[in-house]
Amino acid sequence: MPIAIDKLTENPFVEGDFHYGDLLWSVLNVEPSFWKLHPQMYQAVLETVSGLPSILEEIIESIKKFEELEV
Repeated sequence: MPIAIDKLTENPFVEGDFHYGDLLWSVLNVEPSFWKLHPQMYQAVLETVSGLPSILEEIIESIKKFEELEV
């Protein structure tokens, strides 16, 4: 897990084995009991993902505008 968290800190959307963002998905879906035993790792992941919702909203808005272009 420490290696995964280091990679996510550098790039939250880093590709694991399948597609961009799959490492983040995997880490976010770890059993809650793990995080209770490792609160420092939990905090590191929380700091990494805390700003993502606003960034994702901006990306979604940009995608919508892009799709509406008449080229």
